[in-house]
Amino acid sequence: MSNQVLRVIILVGTLFPFVVLGYKLFEKESLITAGLYAAMVIVLFGTVLVASRVGPASDSPREPRDQ
Repeated sequence: MSNQVLRVIILVGTLFPFVVLGYKLFEKESLITAGLYAAMVIVLFGTVLVASRVGPASDSPREPRDQ
């Protein structure tokens, strides 16, 4: 399998529980509750997306600044 196919499978598997719970909230709960849940999920996955794009800090010591 290619790397892209595996990413899609992982993404669908990760999102599925959140989508199902959100659907049930939109069905039975108030709009405010469902909206807050949607905002939390967006912030969660936005944070994960940003964190996946940032590389780790290098272990080499930094050059001292001239003062």
